[in-house]
Amino acid sequence: MRTISFTFIVAAVMMFGCSNAIIETYEVVSLEVDKTVYSPNDSILVTLRNETYQSIFLDGCSQFLLATPVDTGWQEQPIEICVWEGIMGKLKPGGVLRQKFPARPFIGQNKFVVRYATGCLEGKPRSEAQCGSSGRIESRAFTVYGEENLILNVRCVGQELRATVFNQNPDQTYFANLGDGFNSSLDQERLYIAEGTGGYVERLTPDGSWLPIPRPLLVEGSRFVALRPRQTYQLVLPAINVGKIFRLKIEYFDQIDPAPGATPRVDYSTNFDFPCQ
Repeated sequence: MRTISFTFIVAAVMMFGCSNAIIETYEVVSLEVDKTVYSPNDSILVTLRNETYQSIFLDGCSQFLLATPVDTGWQEQPIEICVWEGIMGKLKPGGVLRQKFPARPFIGQNKFVVRYATGCLEGKPRSEAQCGSSGRIESRAFTVYGEENLILNVRCVGQELRATVFNQNPDQTYFANLGDGFNSSLDQERLYIAEGTGGYVERLTPDGSWLPIPRPLLVEGSRFVALRPRQTYQLVLPAINVGKIFRLKIEYFDQIDPAPGATPRVDYSTNFDFPCQ
């Protein structure tokens, strides 16, 4: 997407009298992604262009931010965790900065964001650079789709929704925090979308983003369970409001004890309406 400023030059042209000519020029900072839809194994190419008449300066650490949808709009967070702000980078007029990111950590819907400044002292961190003006630019929204190892099926039985999870991988057992904590078994036929689990029901908002609906609590909490190859499991859904578009989202791992902060695999159902049509 682009940030645009306009410069108007009024020129007096003397030819058998006086007339005004207005010349319009564009000064643009743009941030683009190469596609709007990715698979987990893709790379995302992000391109920042400075088409203004002056240099722009970027933060020394985590120059690209990630924005994800929340109830109030889009929430920004750094892609890199910084222990120091770093020396600001400079992008000259006409300059282009390209960076590739693996798509897998960004499963879901996102935007990239860049915050920049002008008139900064070179070779300084932002806190000491005495910058003049500042700006913000964001890319268009993009979606990284899930792994498609799990098939999430939602169907209507009368006016009631029934959901199942099927592990279509013939060889791989996956593990998901979807079990009832009161049940100590690693193998449970009945799984739950509840608070604290890796299961979500998401609704489509008017701006095109997906937001999770509230989830109930399990009395004894939840636990990781096995999703065995070629096995189907019942999935208990939370109460859903009528008249909206929804989808299911399941996060899962290759191991039962993923490291803290590990990136999960993710799969989605197709979109569905409620009440049943």
